[in-house]
Amino acid sequence: MRNRSVRLAVVAVVVLVLCGAAWQIWRLEGERGTVLDAARRFDAISRSLVADLGEVRASQQAYVADGQSEVSWFGKATAALDSLRARLAEARAAAGSPEAGQAIQAAADLLATFEKTDEQARGLAGSGQRLMASDLIFGEGALTVGAIAAQLGEAQAREAAGAGLRLGRIRTIETATLAAAAAIALIGLFLLLPAGGAARQPERPTSITPTREAPAAAPLPPSAPAPPPAPAPDLAGVATLCMEFGRVGDPTVLPRLIEQAAALLDASGVIVWMVNPKAGALHPVLSHGYSELALTRIGELRSDEDNATAEAFRTGQVRIVEGSGGGNGAIAVPVITPAGCVGVLAAEVRNDGEKNAATQAIAAIVAAQLASLSSASPAAT
Repeated sequence: MRNRSVRLAVVAVVVLVLCGAAWQIWRLEGERGTVLDAARRFDAISRSLVADLGEVRASQQAYVADGQSEVSWFGKATAALDSLRARLAEARAAAGSPEAGQAIQAAADLLATFEKTDEQARGLAGSGQRLMASDLIFGEGALTVGAIAAQLGEAQAREAAGAGLRLGRIRTIETATLAAAAAIALIGLFLLLPAGGAARQPERPTSITPTREAPAAAPLPPSAPAPPPAPAPDLAGVATLCMEFGRVGDPTVLPRLIEQAAALLDASGVIVWMVNPKAGALHPVLSHGYSELALTRIGELRSDEDNATAEAFRTGQVRIVEGSGGGNGAIAVPVITPAGCVGVLAAEVRNDGEKNAATQAIAAIVAAQLASLSSASPAAT
């Protein structure tokens, strides 16, 4: 592309897209923080509810304990019931999941039933009928308290599941945003590359009159043909792969995604190395194009070894091994999480792909997806 105004327009579009993607990620991260804060708050309230319920239960049992003044325990039970009632209202307001709110409401209804039973138990204990009060406290009262505890546990589970779904939705949108921005940036990069073509030969005069002072110039040899342009990357395939990574919920699908990545990279083999923190060595956890016997022979890889994979892990930088004699080259991309480098994506690529900027970019995108899975769920690797 040689038109200056068009090139500037492409740059402007790419910059706007990247700024929009950055704003979207910033907004989604804020939403993620809100979801996590709400989940922590609900969990803290739920723990307080369980503690208050235990206090109510202990105070009620003390009504009929030998050597105890039931009047003093009446006051403690009343204070615990008031706190429990207030906490239930707070939990109902803080619940982000409708199912969790329904479970909290069910617990509140059971608490109202328990209070009626408690009132009867107080009357019996106060009139000296401790045996009948005990039957009521350790019978119907115990069953009601158990039902309340079960509803509180259900509310916690429902709220945690709802928060997980909301976080998963945010992560999927973030992944799709990053994939779309990366795809558009790659398209812009290739649009900005100068168009290939044969080198222009200098113009020659139509006629030259040879003289003794100025002999005729010898004809210039023809210029060599320009090498064929590198194949365009499959941007749609890259975007689809990123979305598939964003939807990963079962680690068993990862080998299929690595196979798709190998196809996009035109790689004869791909190995995902992950570090064992205790041993300080890299181990192959995912692969494509290598037999089990070959992986067994490779074994673990020490992080201090003199090769591209170990160097990429140590430095946190992409390392390239150029092919020679028609052989395949290699790309080693570090898998970096907020906690640091946790592994390396190593790909053996064909047709001088290691020298291609688009192939390197695709490898970096795949490594970023693996890093996202590793930081969100260690089991995913």
